[in-house]
Amino acid sequence: MTADQLAFPSVGEVTALISIDPSNRSTVVAFLAALQAAVDEHGRQITANHVRPYLPSWVNPRVVSAQYKVLQGCGVLTRLDRADEPSRDRRGRNGNKGCPWYRADLGLLEKARREG
Repeated sequence: MTADQLAFPSVGEVTALISIDPSNRSTVVAFLAALQAAVDEHGRQITANHVRPYLPSWVNPRVVSAQYKVLQGCGVLTRLDRADEPSRDRRGRNGNKGCPWYRADLGLLEKARREG
């Protein structure tokens, strides 16, 4: 088999695997609760800055990052063409970068929380 024949997983496939890994379940559940709390307070249009204060300190930042991709892939979050608010991330490498805005689909968010 040559290198050209190898099938590497896509970013979407990797983030989906991270999400369904049982060792990450508590972080996924905590993220969904934090996302719901941010939507409840700030409305359907949010940034990670709105979600971050609701996340427990023990969550795995890599799993949280993957969740944004997974939730975009299944339509819970739609990334808007806007990143004008600087990130207030203190744990990752995104501090002061433009923070993307998302629109949450409330029905799909509720479904995601029920299915955990």
